[in-house]
Amino acid sequence: MITTVPTFHNISVYWTDAQNASESNYCSVQYRAVGSDTWKSGIDLVYDGRGGDYGDAEYRGSIVKLFSNTTYEVKLTLESGETETTIAKTVNENFTEKSVVELPENTNGTLVITNGGSEEEGYVVYTVGPTGAALITGGTYNIRVDVPYVIIRGLTLADAVRHAIYLSVGTHHVIVEENDISEWGRSDDEDDPDAFAFNFDSGVFSKDPDGYMYVIQRNKIHHPRHDSNNWTEPGDQGNNHPDGAQAISLENTAGNHVIRYNEIYSDEDHYFNDGIGATENYSYQGSPNKDSDIYGNYISHCWDDGIESEGANRNVRIWGNYITNTYTAIATAGTSIGPLYIWENVYNISQESNNEPWSDESGTGGFIKTAKKAPYTGGKLLIFSNTILQPTVDNRVFPVGASTGLGWGGDMDNVMSRNNILQVCDPDRPSINGQTGDNGDYDYDLYNGRIDSGTVQEYHGIYDQPTYAEITDSYTVFTTGKG
Repeated sequence: MITTVPTFHNISVYWTDAQNASESNYCSVQYRAVGSDTWKSGIDLVYDGRGGDYGDAEYRGSIVKLFSNTTYEVKLTLESGETETTIAKTVNENFTEKSVVELPENTNGTLVITNGGSEEEGYVVYTVGPTGAALITGGTYNIRVDVPYVIIRGLTLADAVRHAIYLSVGTHHVIVEENDISEWGRSDDEDDPDAFAFNFDSGVFSKDPDGYMYVIQRNKIHHPRHDSNNWTEPGDQGNNHPDGAQAISLENTAGNHVIRYNEIYSDEDHYFNDGIGATENYSYQGSPNKDSDIYGNYISHCWDDGIESEGANRNVRIWGNYITNTYTAIATAGTSIGPLYIWENVYNISQESNNEPWSDESGTGGFIKTAKKAPYTGGKLLIFSNTILQPTVDNRVFPVGASTGLGWGGDMDNVMSRNNILQVCDPDRPSINGQTGDNGDYDYDLYNGRIDSGTVQEYHGIYDQPTYAEITDSYTVFTTGKG
């Protein structure tokens, strides 16, 4: 039986009853829009036969870069010859609106939303009124959503005590779009203006185990009220791990979310902990859990991770994000189920603190964080066509990009990399840090650092420094330096 879970541009695919299923009996994917004569090939599905807490023994994977609101034929074929087909339709990006609630120009205190829509009737939209502005300030939350099928659009939210938008238990199909969100969150000591932020107070927050289909798009989420501690300052966890506000936290939800085209940023005195993420790193759930997309976001000013995608990572897709001024770009420790797809992201500045931000004594972190912790490990990671930049600054020998490419923070497990630019700040540092017991598959990458692995890798990789040539005001291309 084939089952599918769609988003706007991707489809998760699961095949649970294939005969002769095994890791060595590869499952190819073809797809085409209904009415088309041309089949296209996708990435092979991954076979996971562990069962139990890891889900059904099955082939699973994603078909990506599809058109919204389009019906596709999907054909799966095993190397042994068995074939099965199904039909799947991507989600419509144009939402049906049941009604519109125009909010006043100013609201003080929490707006509690108890009137929502339905699948049949569409969404209830909460948005600006005739003046073209709607500011909500104060309250434990600026907005608490208690019902499904709600759109929050075009509002200015500020000065929430805890979370700017709180998605209550029982919510799903909530669209948060085109809002300006700032100045939320508590501190460890409200009488001390320099106290660090309370951990996980967020611009958008949910902890509903049944919550699904949250779409958070085209928002500006910026400048939390308080600062996070950096990696050189003691935090509340008994170590120097950052504690602080987050832009988006979807903690142990049911997945099937889309987080896209948001601007997440701040200043030197109001850093985030993570930009996007939550707790339960080592689990069979975590954040964003499953069947979810994170793409096209600008993320900066995080003392820990730009994107923390940790836990199940079952058909989670992260692509096209630009991340800078964080310690780590994308954290994946650990991926218990998979597969997790990471492609076409760009990472710029990495920093562990702003005490001496541009000295060689100031540490830098990694591009992809990994770590094995039994039993929460073994899920497949596919890492394709990402770029690590290495900007230079005065008074520093080394540039200020990542000091490790793949494998920051712990052993890697079941990772495939292809066509990445893994330029690290110091050639003595690892571009790929497989460490002990590595079972990875790394090839066709451009890299300038070490390849630490238990097996020979990068048969077709290029060991060199990338150089970048500006060709327009907006785009760059790279060469390997070898002509």
